[in-house]
Amino acid sequence: MLPNFIVIGAGKAGTTSLWGYLREHPQIFMSEPKELNFFTTEHNWDRGLAWYESHFDDAGDAVAIGEVTGSYTNWPNFAGVPERMVEVLPDARLVYVIRHPVERIVSAFKYMTLRGDEDKPMDEAIRTNPMYLSVSSYATQIEQYLKVYSAERLHVIVSEDMRDDRATTIKGVFEFLGVDPDVELEILGHEFNRTDRKLREPRALIRRAKKLPGYKGLVNGLPDSIRQLGRRVGTRDILRLEDTQLSNETRAFIEESLRDDIGRLRKHLGNDFHGWGLTEPAPTGNQVNR
Repeated sequence: MLPNFIVIGAGKAGTTSLWGYLREHPQIFMSEPKELNFFTTEHNWDRGLAWYESHFDDAGDAVAIGEVTGSYTNWPNFAGVPERMVEVLPDARLVYVIRHPVERIVSAFKYMTLRGDEDKPMDEAIRTNPMYLSVSSYATQIEQYLKVYSAERLHVIVSEDMRDDRATTIKGVFEFLGVDPDVELEILGHEFNRTDRKLREPRALIRRAKKLPGYKGLVNGLPDSIRQLGRRVGTRDILRLEDTQLSNETRAFIEESLRDDIGRLRKHLGNDFHGWGLTEPAPTGNQVNR
């Protein structure tokens, strides 16, 4: 069995939260793990179609069957993804989550630093690694898909809308996927995978203590005030606050670099799209669903 929809990104724009909400709908089946990275040759394409299909074996009679992979909108770093996808899934529906481009870049920097994939200061990293800008170039990413899929097959979510009016935004996704849009999900009050919550790590002594038998039970039995004190004392900053602050010069560099892309994005999404206040209104053009 193959999926009939894909959440194609963007990384650090809220895809984990969306995956968590979608998988709670009784008519939707989502793959586990969340990110299969099948259509990127640098990852799992060579594992073959049978490997990919195996992640949907338990979909049963689900109306909508999907997966979420942020790297699918990371062109040109991962090229050819839409072409491979349309070859396997010509009728797929595509959901794309976008976020204020500067905030997404800052979050991506934090995430890559936490993973050990980034060792430069923020301003230097953003100016020297083109991936930060390319993933936030949302119109450019959309245009790769519109070469092979019709605009009607693409639904774009603005992350800030999912934060501020989650029920309406998720209902729009349900309608796009053809499942019951009026299903109420208690989980909509939860937000997943916040990078900011991971900017501290346990000190070496605490890491060793966690391996001792009975550690978890002992900690759970302590008063909340003691546990909170332990978290403050027993952890250390992975990133200092000053390491996560953009200079005005780099913020201006990002905004200027993306201004044309955001202008084209307004052509795709329509003039009611606010563009995060980073560009002037643009004429309407070939629009995708929002």
